[in-house]
Amino acid sequence: MRALLWPLFFFNTFASPLEPLRELIEDGAPVNSSGQASGLLVKRDWPLQYPGIEFGQKCTDKQKEYVKVQLDEIQVMMEKSISQLDILQDFIATRRQPRTWGSQEGVLTRLYNTWVSYIAQIKFSSGTLPISGGAEPTSWDDTARNVKKLKEIYTKIYEALPEATLDLVIHCSDDFFAYQDDMSTDQRREVPPLESKFESPTERTDEDIVIAANGRLCHESNAVNAWRFQNRVTLKDEICICPNTFQRAGTKNELAHFANNPAQLIDKTLNDMYFWAVAGPLLHELTHSVRVLGDDRTGDQMYTYRSTSLHAYGAHRIGSLAVVHPELSLRNADTVAYFALAMYYSMCDWSKLECAGPKQPQEYWQTTPAGRKYYYYFDLLI
Repeated sequence: MRALLWPLFFFNTFASPLEPLRELIEDGAPVNSSGQASGLLVKRDWPLQYPGIEFGQKCTDKQKEYVKVQLDEIQVMMEKSISQLDILQDFIATRRQPRTWGSQEGVLTRLYNTWVSYIAQIKFSSGTLPISGGAEPTSWDDTARNVKKLKEIYTKIYEALPEATLDLVIHCSDDFFAYQDDMSTDQRREVPPLESKFESPTERTDEDIVIAANGRLCHESNAVNAWRFQNRVTLKDEICICPNTFQRAGTKNELAHFANNPAQLIDKTLNDMYFWAVAGPLLHELTHSVRVLGDDRTGDQMYTYRSTSLHAYGAHRIGSLAVVHPELSLRNADTVAYFALAMYYSMCDWSKLECAGPKQPQEYWQTTPAGRKYYYYFDLLI
């Protein structure tokens, strides 16, 4: 298992091991995300389609071009996610029962399975019981509100990225920051920018980044993939994509390299696809951004397993958060990013972590001993 190393303020995300079954989960609590920090100012260098995005001085031309492609793929993710949520929203609003799904049975099955696995369990009928140790399933009305809210989040991201007023800086390294032992305590680390790394004194701001005592920067640990902070002087959001994240993706891997087809995604997990390209970690960071999501910005939420607080990183832990604290799902960065990735590859049923199809892990019908197909009944008035 990899050690979990995270900064206190919006540092994120790295691969998470699969922990024991959800039934064993005890309780959870949100992490309080706060605190801002300074950054390295740069000159704008970006094509017109993303005029509000700047690059840090450490980014190579190849990295810049690759990030542009990844931003394009994030936009496609947003489009597909909004489209899939439109379908789910419509079927909830029109109170469609499984027996009436017809040709859309596969689509609705995958959508419902993914939703209940990563966002929140739904109280399909009065007989729907909470998973052992989990929260009460959400009502249909609450589910409809959550679908609407997640659609709004994806729409905000889609509309914000091309805006000239976005004021977002993307760095490709963070070695212009260095840990200062004499400025730190057992609870926190002070990480001021190195003046020698800046081209002029005006690029130095007055405040330092403060991270948890066990937090690490990109150049200190390969376990860190990316992190985000807000520059208090310029008010720009700044994202550091770690060099190892580029290396893992070969600075070339794209989500589009895999067709939205279970045959191509056989044995692939959502974790595999998240770390295949930079789009996954970058989207995670974008959801932390004040400039992108405002009051809807996410944190890195936590829950408790066997008296241990765990960050809801990775597909399995996202599912665990959905069981014990579904009210935090739309406030968790990995949940928002992973669900969008699942919608990008919407022909897969991701409810069991791996791509499944054409038969879904959970169908909404059963076959009687006599061979008759019996559909579940949804009590849509609950």
